[in-house]
Amino acid sequence: MSKIALIGEKDIIAPLAFSGIILFPVDSEAKFSAAVEEISQDKEYTMAFVLESVAEANVDVMEKAEKDGTSLICIPDFRSVRGFFRDNLKELTKKATGAV
Repeated sequence: MSKIALIGEKDIIAPLAFSGIILFPVDSEAKFSAAVEEISQDKEYTMAFVLESVAEANVDVMEKAEKDGTSLICIPDFRSVRGFFRDNLKELTKKATGAV
């Protein structure tokens, strides 16, 4: 059975606890790295979402995960528009269309 993961701040992702999504509440780079590592090792995860606020604070871990073949999908949260999601989406679009 495939799994879906969501990495983010506990107070934002907690309402999704009963949705069937596996939640990874993080509040530090170490916890974020551990969550990404766990998702990378378990091949049952078909999708992994990361809140924009957390992704922006852990760009180096995100880039390393992508190089290792783990696809992390950055999604915006409700608090503010940071532009990180938009920039990440542009890069993914370029890669998908071969424009890189």
